[in-house]
Amino acid sequence: MEKDFEDKVAYVLGLVSIIVSLSLISPLGGLVSGIFGMVLSKNSKTDLGKRARRLNKWGIFIGAILFAVLISLTVWATINGVNNPVSGFPQY
Repeated sequence: MEKDFEDKVAYVLGLVSIIVSLSLISPLGGLVSGIFGMVLSKNSKTDLGKRARRLNKWGIFIGAILFAVLISLTVWATINGVNNPVSGFPQY
């Protein structure tokens, strides 16, 4: 019974990790929930556990990619955005 509960929680964490990663607000949250779900589904042999592991892998992958994109955009905006304002905006 307890292992079945862990598989269900890992599956839900996999779904949460994908949804939160794709929100572009906090891909780090998707990365963390994917890692937690992966730890829970690590030793599972059931079909639900295997699907949970697959979802968590995707959540970790998407979260890592989007987190890297977010960091690179932040660095780019910090370097270029302050010194070279976009034309078309009023400058006071």
